[in-house]
Amino acid sequence: ALRYLDRIGMDAVREHEVALVQAGLKRFAELEQNHGVNLLGPRDAGAAADKVGVFAFTTPEHRHGETSTLLDRHFAIATRNGCFCAQPLLNCLLKLGDKPAWTRAVSKGEPVEVPGATRATFGLYNTEADVDALGDALDALCAGKLPKAKAATGGKRKALAVEVS
Repeated sequence: ALRYLDRIGMDAVREHEVALVQAGLKRFAELEQNHGVNLLGPRDAGAAADKVGVFAFTTPEHRHGETSTLLDRHFAIATRNGCFCAQPLLNCLLKLGDKPAWTRAVSKGEPVEVPGATRATFGLYNTEADVDALGDALDALCAGKLPKAKAATGGKRKALAVEVS
């Protein structure tokens, strides 16, 4: 892996990632305006050079687990969902406060829906077409226009490598 990256050059890797981040920030701005999708963290296109290819977000009509499942099942886009082993940061980004009610409920053994987000990660293995595919999928999901899911054993799905972690 190191020889591969060395052949490409880390400056070229970073340049590629910044281009993907710029495209992603543009798409998420459109998704926020059109559907209320909430990108967590930096949103300003001018911040692309200071951001990595990680996009954590929430959708207004779907919980994080449902969003992740629908992206996988209907669009073959892999994402991660939940708290990403970063509950204090996510509590801050979701504006839940230092001691949110859900953590008190968990400590008491009460059943609770744990808040979270969905995360897509773009890197060297992605293209701007992958960013567009995620944007188009989220647009369809938020508009309630999901294509029919393909059966796991039937039909061919084009898999996009959007998430690696």
